[in-house]
Amino acid sequence: MAPSPAQLPRKPGQPAGSPPSASGQASNDPLTKAEEIKNKVMQSLEPENMSVPAKRLIAGFIDLTLIGCLVAFMHVPLVVLQAVLPGFLVSLVSTLIVALGGILILLKDAPYQIAVLDKQSIGKKVMTIRVVKGPDRQPITTADSVARNFLLAVPYFAAAALSLLNLLPFRILVGVVVMVLAAFLLILVLALYGFEIFTMFKDLEGRRWGDQKAGTMVVLE
Repeated sequence: MAPSPAQLPRKPGQPAGSPPSASGQASNDPLTKAEEIKNKVMQSLEPENMSVPAKRLIAGFIDLTLIGCLVAFMHVPLVVLQAVLPGFLVSLVSTLIVALGGILILLKDAPYQIAVLDKQSIGKKVMTIRVVKGPDRQPITTADSVARNFLLAVPYFAAAALSLLNLLPFRILVGVVVMVLAAFLLILVLALYGFEIFTMFKDLEGRRWGDQKAGTMVVLE
């Protein structure tokens, strides 16, 4: 014989004689709990529910990934052309392409307007954030974009300088030197990007080092 509602256990504060809520019973189900956790995680990953620092990290990842893919894609023709062009010319073009990646990073927040991009990078457009300057939140200038992104672009210019070594005639010696310097370049990338992320979370207004030097900050649209 099934117990009456009055015989079922009550939650603290629940009036006597009232049946326990179905949600209270369902919350003890492991599958229900797992579904609730999954829903909370998915909601937290929606752009409108993210904090500004989280959006900045994702936007930066998108921008740097796109620029890196563009630089890599522009090297594809060189793989074919190196069979017909002098090695000196191929190395020089490769150096210019890598340097172009650094220039794109410097200018990624410049006040341009292309299609749906209104004075913001692709990553910032996706994450609905933008860079502003001053307490009145004025648009930044090209010089501001260069200043705030300088440290982010340093690894590209360092890589371009490193690729210039391939223009030297001493192939074996240059190869060893390039390998050693490439390891230091990787450490440089981790150090600079890590420093920028650290300063962003340490600053009360969420400004990374580049923002502090340029007088800029990132806000929600």
